[in-house]
Amino acid sequence: MGVMHFLVPNGDCLPSEALSRGYYSSREETPQRSLLEATAEGFDLHREDTESLTLTILWNTQHYGPLALTTGTLMDRERPYLLPVELARGTLNRMRNQAALWSWAGMKISDDFLAAQKEAIRLFSHAAINQHAARKAADLAEQSIDATLLAAHHLAQAYARQAADSRNRLTPRMAILQGARLDQNVPIDPGFELLIEASNTVCVPFSWKQIEVNQKSRNWELCDAQVAWCQAHRMRVLCGPLLNLHAGQTPAWLRRDLPFDELLDQATEFLQAAVQRYRGHVHLWQCAAAINCGTALDLNEEQRLRLAVKAIEVVRAADPRAPVVISFAQPWGEYLRDESYELSPIHFADALSRGDLGLSGIGLEIDLGLSSGQTLPRDPLEFSRQLDRWSSLNLPLLIFLTVPSDSSGFTLQSQADWVENYVPVLLGKQAVQAILWTQLQDLESNASDRGLFDSIGAAKPALEALTGLRR
Repeated sequence: MGVMHFLVPNGDCLPSEALSRGYYSSREETPQRSLLEATAEGFDLHREDTESLTLTILWNTQHYGPLALTTGTLMDRERPYLLPVELARGTLNRMRNQAALWSWAGMKISDDFLAAQKEAIRLFSHAAINQHAARKAADLAEQSIDATLLAAHHLAQAYARQAADSRNRLTPRMAILQGARLDQNVPIDPGFELLIEASNTVCVPFSWKQIEVNQKSRNWELCDAQVAWCQAHRMRVLCGPLLNLHAGQTPAWLRRDLPFDELLDQATEFLQAAVQRYRGHVHLWQCAAAINCGTALDLNEEQRLRLAVKAIEVVRAADPRAPVVISFAQPWGEYLRDESYELSPIHFADALSRGDLGLSGIGLEIDLGLSSGQTLPRDPLEFSRQLDRWSSLNLPLLIFLTVPSDSSGFTLQSQADWVENYVPVLLGKQAVQAILWTQLQDLESNASDRGLFDSIGAAKPALEALTGLRR
């Protein structure tokens, strides 16, 4: 086992979750099992090999809150690394590489970007040559990171504008799906009319847990009402996830230790019943969610693949006309820092896409936050780069999105700002065919803050931002 040492002179730049969420990655950008242990001057990274790596860790930025930043490639060595300098180096390098790629492709680079980039390079240069004075170098590196992130936002905004113009020229009437997933009720409050203005698609949560509270006894009353509401408002209907492997989302009677063949039988019966009942009323089926890492059931990697294949095949056979998608949680693969899986999320998806199963698209579940099980917040260029990786699968991408409004360093306004700054970048990708918000309303019972409406039904600024984008 190898150990690498990191110095953090400005320790207040690390959020409290930094060491528990930080990880190192291989050359293929796949997170590896990682242990970050605090020391008097920073932390040590314990790992199972001594190959070169990149380190991703949360960092408190001046203007954008906590973001996951990544170093450049680091070789194994005994001498400690000065973390702020290495994060500045990696962040600046990726930003410059992205700018060069887009410039080569014909994108116009703004003067604001060039000015911020010049300042970021100047500050980093001073930080790099002053590492003998750790505190001074750390302060300069911190300033370089902030300047680099400002440049990255200028670059992302220019990309979003020019990519949208290009996409509109190619497809003047873009059929981008935009909407939200309903909760366990039918929208009846007049305030929810704002949802109709912001949406052309509604996700109906066909919750196996709620439909089949008792085994073999299914209650479709809520699903019937929600589908009817969508049809009455001329919304496209996406149903699912039919199988939801997020914690606590399977029926209480479905034992975690149920023999796998019995689980397949139970899942098949429910999938067939749901699809046969609503065939012809549904435009798109989300057959499974969190299939790669959900903890609702004790499944190994082979069983997850088999369950995914079975779900796709059953839904496709029951409704040959409506497209079928499957979604993956934590598309960057943060969960791999604590789990021993051979397949990263994108490799799991690649295995399914190559199987000639009739899969129509890939869903990426982006549930932003700092806690375990959530997608770490990143700068917009890193979102762009990750979507480019997933676009290589040559399947349409559907983004299932939630952003907090009162936790993880987010506020009501920053939630709306995230929509305005990031969603246009996502929509700039030709592969992205849907932006779907996966929590409609906050819930008082669990202090959830990710809805487009608060717990009393008042619309949040994020909904207005989404409405503006739809217009």
